[in-house]
Amino acid sequence: MKSIWISLCLLLMIAAGAQASEVAQQAQSRKLSTEQKARTPASKDAAQAAAPSVQVLAVGDSLMGGVAQMLAWRIKRDGRSDMQLIDRHKLSTGLANTRFYDWPAQLATLVSEKKPEVVLIMLGANDASMGLRENGKTYAYGSEGWRAAYRQRTMQMITLARADGASVIWIGLPQMAKPEYSAQIQMQNAIYAQVAHEAGIPFIDSASLLADDKGAYAASITEQGKTVSLRAKDGVHLAPRGGDILARATLAKLGSTERVALR
Repeated sequence: MKSIWISLCLLLMIAAGAQASEVAQQAQSRKLSTEQKARTPASKDAAQAAAPSVQVLAVGDSLMGGVAQMLAWRIKRDGRSDMQLIDRHKLSTGLANTRFYDWPAQLATLVSEKKPEVVLIMLGANDASMGLRENGKTYAYGSEGWRAAYRQRTMQMITLARADGASVIWIGLPQMAKPEYSAQIQMQNAIYAQVAHEAGIPFIDSASLLADDKGAYAASITEQGKTVSLRAKDGVHLAPRGGDILARATLAKLGSTERVALR
């Protein structure tokens, strides 16, 4: 009888030990599962939030301001937490009058401070008809000396933007309502496009993107039976729809430059 009792006690002890071991294994399994979930993003949005943000620096004049405004709207609307826009456009500025605002010096400081992965440049609308002083000489607008000096300053902007390894996108100027002014802008666009090509960076042809079906200046377009303004009443600046067209073209270019910048 005594031996039966001892055997029964041993069996109970073994069963209790097995149960305790099973409880411990279950606790360890739950711990591992919790840790694995913590390491795994709960969704695509969480993974995107954890990704490093691409710093995009926008510099230029008031036309750049119109593009940057719509670019910021699209980034926010699309929930692009992987992209941060730094808008540093400055009204009434350009490359010709460095005494009023020295863009090369300002850009060098911005690149050093902000460390952008991508730099967007759009300026020049205030340079039309303006003489340019270089190396102690003043060149009349559109002259051979002016074009050479202006070309050099355009290349300087790209070089400075790239100083810390950033990718660069140059956004050309749109056509203007006044024919003479528009012809001047297209002469400048030819310089921007050529320098961008030589530097191997994307050039956005705003003049074509905002033109009518004949390639001329377009104040508005018709969408779904409604007239929508592309340009402001002054025939120079961008209406929101015009800014958005250029913002979307910029985002399309950013799709390729982001991969280069983040390598």
